[in-house]
Amino acid sequence: MKDDRETISRRGEAAAEEVQDVGAYIRELGASLKDTIEEKLGELKDDSLEARDRVEDYVREKPVKSLLIAAGAGILLGFLFRR
Repeated sequence: MKDDRETISRRGEAAAEEVQDVGAYIRELGASLKDTIEEKLGELKDDSLEARDRVEDYVREKPVKSLLIAAGAGILLGFLFRR
C-alpha cells in the first residue's frame, strides 16, 4: 500500500514537472510568435506606405488618366453591387 502511494506521488510529481515544462514551452512559443507578428506587421506597414507613395506619384504624373481609371472602377463596382 505504501509502495502504491509512493508510486502515485512520484508519478504526480513527474506529471507536474511535465506540465511546467509544457507551460514554459508555450510561453516561449507565444513570445516568439508575438515577435514574428510584430515584425511582419512592420513590414506590411512599410510596404503599404511605399505603395501609397507610388500611387500618389502616379496620380500626380497622370491626373486625367487616374481620374478616368477611378471613374471606370466606380462605374464597374456600381454595376456589380446593383445586382
